[in-house]
Amino acid sequence: MGGKNVTNYCVTAVNRNNKDDNRVSELKVWELYFNKEKNKRQWRPLGGKSAKYVAKLLADGHKVFSAERRKEDGEWKIFRGDEIEFVFRIAGNNEHVKITDMPEF
Repeated sequence: MGGKNVTNYCVTAVNRNNKDDNRVSELKVWELYFNKEKNKRQWRPLGGKSAKYVAKLLADGHKVFSAERRKEDGEWKIFRGDEIEFVFRIAGNNEHVKITDMPEF
């Protein structure tokens, strides 16, 4: 990665362009940072980001996790889930020329 700092990010919500389709169009992203005033690591909201933005985070070597934001003991907290990965897949349902069956080059 050429000296870049790897940062942890998480996603707590998603929007879809089509309610009948599971493809995500926008993700609510948070960044883990060190709050010098409080002397601790915290999640900071980055707002709604495109799937392309999150794919670039992953391509750049950052870690992105699923997460849930909920109130506990009167305070909003983020509970991290599993790591998110980027996967290529065929957009249609046609089984002809599947990525998994392609030869190496």
